[in-house]
Amino acid sequence: MVGGHHELRLVEAALAEARGVFPQDPDLALLEGSLLLDQGRFADALPSLALAAKGRDAEPQFQLSWAYAALQAGDHSLGQQAASRALAHLGNGPDVTDAVAQAHLLLGLALAGKGEPLAAASHLGHAGVPPGARSLAARLQLAHGDPASAAALFVELGSAGELPASDLASAALALGLSGRASEAGPLLERAPEGAERTLALGQLALLAGKPTDALQALAPLAPTSLEGAERALHAALKARALR
Repeated sequence: MVGGHHELRLVEAALAEARGVFPQDPDLALLEGSLLLDQGRFADALPSLALAAKGRDAEPQFQLSWAYAALQAGDHSLGQQAASRALAHLGNGPDVTDAVAQAHLLLGLALAGKGEPLAAASHLGHAGVPPGARSLAARLQLAHGDPASAAALFVELGSAGELPASDLASAALALGLSGRASEAGPLLERAPEGAERTLALGQLALLAGKPTDALQALAPLAPTSLEGAERALHAALKARALR
């Protein structure tokens, strides 16, 4: 950000004058939008960044700035549009650059914000995207019926030393649900104590056809201490184990 309030006002005045002479210039529009972004004025930055992106349609960084501002302003549909345009110019092949990873990250966040979790995961899990976002992708896949893809992504993150301890129980469950139960045990042993680990233990015991073990695993959990979704899962697992 330009340093100092006075200096910022001078830059803004000069920029406003230049834009008055060249109102459609994409580079000036990008500069104006970037200044507004630096001030946290995301919605105000959108018109300038849209003009910049449309004037430099073949330059993905312009689209990425527009997508970022749209997401920060809460406009997920516009964020999807801008990030998709960037990705279309960058290509969606195996080569990974910072710009490609950024485009996938922004597109994934836009889709997640629109309530499209599996579509979001396909971008958030892309190579080069930060590990935290890739872990989120695997959790979305697990929660929305694709444990095999979740397991593959969790294993990839683990092999790279990028799987956080907080995701070990989810990774174990994904492995169990995708027919790789022999790989789940070591992960559960390393998983931190808590409701997620306990529920995973119960689910994996049921998958192994051991309802008694499932009940024993679930016994330490007091339903009143769980969140709504966890409480419902706890009740469902106990009911299945008691059949």
